[in-house]
Amino acid sequence: MRTRKSLDLRGLFWLGAVPTLLLCAASVIPAQSIFPSRLNLEGAVADALRNNPETRLSESKVKIADLKTREAKTGMQPYVEFTQSVTRSNDPAFVFGSLLQQGRFTAAHFALASLNKPNGMFNFRSAVAARMPLFDQRQARARIDQADTGKRQTELRADGVRQRLRFDVIRTYYSAILAKEMLKVGDDAVRSAEANKKKAQDMAEVGMTTDAD
Repeated sequence: MRTRKSLDLRGLFWLGAVPTLLLCAASVIPAQSIFPSRLNLEGAVADALRNNPETRLSESKVKIADLKTREAKTGMQPYVEFTQSVTRSNDPAFVFGSLLQQGRFTAAHFALASLNKPNGMFNFRSAVAARMPLFDQRQARARIDQADTGKRQTELRADGVRQRLRFDVIRTYYSAILAKEMLKVGDDAVRSAEANKKKAQDMAEVGMTTDAD
């Protein structure tokens, strides 16, 4: 009688389990298409380095330091300066000098009325100047060395940020794997305890041991 009852329960279990398994199998197919594939350690580190705000900030600081180094180096290079100005005035000295500079002075401009009360005029001036630093008491070299040192420090700090982020990702990644394996070990221990319990119950039922044992 006990054996028949056990078979009946197993039959009911499988009858109820088959629809459940089919439903689970049907739900797994769309889930695989919705969720991304499993992320490996290399991909996790790459995503963290690419998307972490602290990493982006450190990279921006490195670019700024590089621009400061380039700016400091321009102090030792020759450069050309172009200037242009426009002036209008009726000041007698300004008009007289402007006419001379422009080569427009004539004998008519010696008239007293023209000299004392000239009409206002425009004076356009354009100039091109070239400069070449020869000796500045090594001030430009000192600025370049200072900028290079700052750039190197910024690069080291950025590398430290990346290394710390790699360490955090690797530690979290393997902690998740360890937790998953510990869960499997716990499940195995529970199944082993249930099997031992079932074995003890069967031995007590057939009279091989007592409930007290």
